[in-house]
Amino acid sequence: MASCMTELHLWTLRNQTIVSDGDVGCYTYHERGETVSVVDQPYYQQKQQYTEGRGTTWAPKTKRPDKLRDAIKEAEDLLSGQPCVSCLWTSRYSLQILLANGTILNYSVNPNSGDVERITIDKSLVGKLSADVFTDVIVTDAYFIMSYMERGKLDFVYFNKKSQEGGAKKQEKISTLDPKVSQIDLPGPTGRRLKRSLSANVNQNMVLVWWHTASEEAWPWSPMSSDIERANMILLSIVGSKVDIAAFIRTEYDPVDVSFSCLQPHQIFSVEQSSNAVGEHTVDITVYEHVRNKLQRAAVTTVPLKSSVVCQARNHGEDRQLLGLQDNTLVLHDDLRKITQMTQADVEVSVVCWHPEDTIFCVCSKTGDIQLFDMALSPLLTKMVSETPVTKNVLSLAPYFRSPPRVCSVEWCNFPCEAPGIDTTEPLLIHFDRGPLGLLLFQGGAMNGSVLTPLHLLNHYCRHRQMDQAVNLCSSLNWDSDGPSCYTVLSKVMNCLLKMSLNPDREAQLETCLGCFYAPCRPLSEVTVLEYRDQISRLARRFFHHLLRYSRFEKAFLLAVDIGSRDLFMDIYHVAKDRGELALAAAAKRKADQIEAQTVGPYGVEGYGELGPDPYWSGEVSLEPNGLVEQLDSMHAPQARQAPQTHSQYVQQLERGEDMARLNPAQLQAQFAPPIDPNSVTIQEEEEIDETSGTVKVIHFGMV
Repeated sequence: MASCMTELHLWTLRNQTIVSDGDVGCYTYHERGETVSVVDQPYYQQKQQYTEGRGTTWAPKTKRPDKLRDAIKEAEDLLSGQPCVSCLWTSRYSLQILLANGTILNYSVNPNSGDVERITIDKSLVGKLSADVFTDVIVTDAYFIMSYMERGKLDFVYFNKKSQEGGAKKQEKISTLDPKVSQIDLPGPTGRRLKRSLSANVNQNMVLVWWHTASEEAWPWSPMSSDIERANMILLSIVGSKVDIAAFIRTEYDPVDVSFSCLQPHQIFSVEQSSNAVGEHTVDITVYEHVRNKLQRAAVTTVPLKSSVVCQARNHGEDRQLLGLQDNTLVLHDDLRKITQMTQADVEVSVVCWHPEDTIFCVCSKTGDIQLFDMALSPLLTKMVSETPVTKNVLSLAPYFRSPPRVCSVEWCNFPCEAPGIDTTEPLLIHFDRGPLGLLLFQGGAMNGSVLTPLHLLNHYCRHRQMDQAVNLCSSLNWDSDGPSCYTVLSKVMNCLLKMSLNPDREAQLETCLGCFYAPCRPLSEVTVLEYRDQISRLARRFFHHLLRYSRFEKAFLLAVDIGSRDLFMDIYHVAKDRGELALAAAAKRKADQIEAQTVGPYGVEGYGELGPDPYWSGEVSLEPNGLVEQLDSMHAPQARQAPQTHSQYVQQLERGEDMARLNPAQLQAQFAPPIDPNSVTIQEEEEIDETSGTVKVIHFGMV
């Protein structure tokens, strides 16, 4: 079965990990000249040679100017003493960690080997903030904003100097940017411990401050003079070093998460949950828009749940909302298709995170159990790099620690690799409580390289004959937003299925694939239909002949009605006649004659503009001679599924069979020449007509 091969890199020098010599997929740092027991680790030197031979660091260097070994130890001491507030990938090669006291840890990372190359520790903000510990932070190139649990104020750190080009690589300290610290007063309840969360828009000129409404209910009643005092969402406008309140609103229910859209600067997504006395839970997925200095609810989608929400994540395309419930249920709501899917996870759901390609997402428990799912909620198997890899549903990290670890957060690197020849995808950062930091690398292999798109995942499914997962993945794609990928994936699945022998399961899978385009949950746009109808029609015709090859006459007949091409009915006529199905052959011949009478006249196309949208035929085919013929009288393909397909030579060749191949060009020209009225033309005119006569192009209609 398809699986993901992983490597784990733990950035620690402490004796808190258990990595045996046989674990060639797990790496940690060692002291130079350390002594080990030959009985406990008989292959210690061999693993060191293997690690260094792959270009991975075994023992960090102590040379100036980096002093990597000392920097790793100091960073571990800081991580164990202060909670981590923010883990942010600033590029594919740099990572920024903000601790609660204002200390900034800048890591230079090699994403291919999983090593730390340099660590810069910046304590410029320590002791310069309003309090010793902040709970949330916004990090941008122009400013920092910190929020506090006990204070109704924000710290606004504005940089009077801009960072130089390539500052992420140089890892400049905050002190070189001339920071200026000021406070921002927030409306709302005072004297209460509220966890105020922050979010910035894509333009970095607006910041959203929000907090839970459930935390207010435990406090005694206190008078509030205005709506702004009762609001739990405050929108701040930032222009240079000036910060003003732009808008405010109170959510209808208790928010689980509120964040700005990564695509629209004036759009906000929120997940709000509520419950009643009976224990029924509902979640409102709400879209807010900032219009004319007001926050307005633009759209609300209510999803009933069986349990409360503990975590959530919206994909990077912002069309899917993932919810993790307390009973370990995963709920995936598709905004575009307006459908909700559910599945049960094998781990205790604590943190969820989408891959940058939105193809897969990971679910992590507090104890370090990781499970992967694709975008259709199909579980993916994982295995560590090893001499004898063991494929499992859940990747457990606890066996690599002496004491049970606690995972605080996971963060996928959102910067793709542009260098050729790289076989690892985007790394996944794992932050353990009180340290250490870990990096999980996914080996893409020579076939996929450093990307993990739906097509690459589909190739794995088809290679391992996991056709149910492949069809589900194909059905979950959106044609209007990513048509080329959808068509490529659909063609891949159809080609793979058509190579297999036909059975009821394969037939249902082929129908589901075509239904992605012909019968989607929501109608496709006209532009998408016009762009891909001809290509999909060819796949449908291949499915038709596949059905005919396995004597699935009834299903082939219905598909031919849907396509509406005369040549398909003639194929049914000939095959059914050879098999002795005379009733079916008569019905197919009559339907072919009906299509020819409707579309083709003696000199070409007639009534092209008079063809209106015919209704779908929704009955059942009776194999009785009279019943089948009567039902076929009303069978017509709808106009939405009509497209130019073939010409007259192809149609008449099907009627004449192999005799057409024996005719010479002169005979063909004579057969296709239009009839001539001798009373209306002279001998000279007849010769002229003979010279210019050729094939008459006939356009008839097929499936869209």
